[in-house]
Amino acid sequence: MVENKPLDAVREWYCEALTVYDGERSRNRDERDPGFRGDEQDAVNALVRYLSSTLGTVPITPHIPAFEDILEEAFRLLGEEDRLFDQITYLLMRSRYAAQRILNRLYYKPPLRARALQYLKNNEIGQHSAVNQQEEFMQLWNELRRKRFEEARAISTELGLVADADLTVASLENSIRTLERVKNIGEHLLFDLDQQRIRQLQKILETLVDLGKENVFEEQERFCTLTGSYCADLLREIEESPTRLSVEEMYSIVEMIQKKTAERLEGIYASSVPQVTLRLPEDMEERYTPELGKIEVQIVIANRMGCSPAESLELVVQEDDVSFSVGGEEIKLNGSLRGGDQKILRVPLRVTEQARQAQAFSLPVYAQYRTRSGETQRTLIENFSIRLYSEKQFERIENPYATYAKGGTVENREMFYGRDELITNIANSIRSARSESKGVVIYGQKRAGKSSILHHLRKALASEPDLLILDVDNIGSLLDVKSAPLLHQILWRILRKLQWAIEDEVDERGRSPLEIAFPDDTKFYGHPSPLTFFSDTFEIFKRAAAKAEDWRNVRLVVLIDEFSYIYNNIVNGRIPEDFMKIWKAFLQQNLFSAVMVGQDVMPRFKQRFPNEFSAFQDVRVTYLKYQDAVKLIDDPLRIGGKHGESRFREKAIDRIYDLSVGSPFYIQIICDRLVDYMNQQHARLVTEADVEQVKNELVRGANRLNWNDFDNLLSSGDKSDEAIQVEDAKKVLTVIAINTRLGVCDRESIVSAVTGTKASIDEILDDLVKRDVIELQQRRNYRIQVELFKEWLLAQL
Repeated sequence: MVENKPLDAVREWYCEALTVYDGERSRNRDERDPGFRGDEQDAVNALVRYLSSTLGTVPITPHIPAFEDILEEAFRLLGEEDRLFDQITYLLMRSRYAAQRILNRLYYKPPLRARALQYLKNNEIGQHSAVNQQEEFMQLWNELRRKRFEEARAISTELGLVADADLTVASLENSIRTLERVKNIGEHLLFDLDQQRIRQLQKILETLVDLGKENVFEEQERFCTLTGSYCADLLREIEESPTRLSVEEMYSIVEMIQKKTAERLEGIYASSVPQVTLRLPEDMEERYTPELGKIEVQIVIANRMGCSPAESLELVVQEDDVSFSVGGEEIKLNGSLRGGDQKILRVPLRVTEQARQAQAFSLPVYAQYRTRSGETQRTLIENFSIRLYSEKQFERIENPYATYAKGGTVENREMFYGRDELITNIANSIRSARSESKGVVIYGQKRAGKSSILHHLRKALASEPDLLILDVDNIGSLLDVKSAPLLHQILWRILRKLQWAIEDEVDERGRSPLEIAFPDDTKFYGHPSPLTFFSDTFEIFKRAAAKAEDWRNVRLVVLIDEFSYIYNNIVNGRIPEDFMKIWKAFLQQNLFSAVMVGQDVMPRFKQRFPNEFSAFQDVRVTYLKYQDAVKLIDDPLRIGGKHGESRFREKAIDRIYDLSVGSPFYIQIICDRLVDYMNQQHARLVTEADVEQVKNELVRGANRLNWNDFDNLLSSGDKSDEAIQVEDAKKVLTVIAINTRLGVCDRESIVSAVTGTKASIDEILDDLVKRDVIELQQRRNYRIQVELFKEWLLAQL
């Protein structure tokens, strides 16, 4: 108690002491000396302290209450009587002396006897028998003790099955089910501390199941290490705070698992030594253009899947004075080369005039590295054929990404990828909504391409002769106009767009003029009821169109970009709360269909006005699918045009996809810098090493990205007080980046590292998951989806 150990361990020590007392009393009792009592006061003290521990304390000599008093005090203070009886029953199983003292007191104290009999009935003992004598009372308790002893034997048997298990997935899963049975059997028998340790043992087995399903060396090593750590922790806990079950049954099981796991790890190390190979990037023999006599040859280094990492890897080039020389710097790989991975190292060479004239030479090179056991290994020498071509043969590459690398609407159809199906579905739903207006909300991260979708949707809808498109554009541009309420400004802009659209139809399509008088802004803003004026103008249009043959089937579609500004202005009071009721009423009057585009705050907007948004169709814009992202990366740069040969080799495209996770915004940023880099290097083709170089410039170079380039990931666009603060998001994302540098990041790591946030950690994580900024993986592990952002965060530390 003084050492603040768990109370269950304290109780177990008193049980053990009373068990020892039983044995001593039995051995030393002298039948010729009926007055022999042994050290009974110590036994009484142990009994009192055991009962006191149920109240969270242990009395110290000389302030030890009477046994009878502490027993009644425990029943008076503890509401969970069954749990107190469970602990008393455990003591009765361990000590005859304790059983005699406690059962006598329970029987001769009528209120306690009634409670005891009810407890026995709750445990299906003596349900139909009357108790009139102490002997009958004792027999019922003996029956319960026998039942508990049988449960203890069952637990021991079940744990014996766990002890015999091997480390196969099937056997381990059976053992986990066995532990579930143990917990059910021992519901009344086990200490809370024992239940906790069984859960810890179950966690160890679950970790071993994960190990059995892995074939990647690093994950196998990690799960072995975790299991060893969990076993060591549990063994130490049992040694420091023992209970009978954990010492006699669990300890040997944990030791066995610890030993088998260590043997498994040794076997993994022995069977998975690195197998490293070298080669040139595919189709790259014509890659090298001497500039001032210098080239950089790229060497692909690969380690076979399932092998352990190659550490401290470096390339060694055997120089040839006739053809080339190597710079003085060592050519080393940062970090280790994991099994199944490949990296590209750059070998800087100064080419001799003789080699330039010959336009080819051989490059002999090998790799040396260290294994996990500390041994130094090397590959065989590879002789690579290096071909050269002159600078005059290089053609400068036009940069199709430069226009869009800072965001903005992608109006060029040739640069717009992956959204055709989405646009077609929205357009068809609006075309088919003839009897009533249609409402569509398109939302997602800032810079996800929503404005570009709206632009191409407008063009798709405009091709329908009976649809008249009123493109209100970005209503954020109205925020600086303070001469009229923002609601009236929005409605006025819609009216003006209607007027211009009618004029264009008359001038460009030859429709008949409509006799509709449109007000100027002064008249509209000065009207006593602008809302009625707005509605009446649209009704006048509908009546006039119904009377004209070439206008009769025309329907109106209003397009509004950055509609989430409405929410923020409702929150700050610039737009009245009933705006959405008014907007819904316009749609119910069938005045027009509407497509509204907003940021990730739209779900909160809808949550605040669920009834008003109930009829709207939701369309969330997220990252491009892999195949669409590949087209955006590859097609615009193909040699000779969109249908020519790809410039990308090896895993260059996949590396860009991994860095961007298919975000068109970050693809444009990476590819824009990549084209500039290719032109600077006179490189016709691209490998992942080139992509890695561009990535390094983006995260830590002179022109590296800044926080503004990631504001779409940090903020949902919500400006209300309830919004997740940008600084809070930065803290959480930085911790995730740090923890996922070499492994996984679980919730506990985030909670322990992040403090001082306005919102709770779970609220921040939930927001980031919903907005696709982070991904929630198994076992509540998190990772940042846009790897470029993760790398940038780490570079800022």
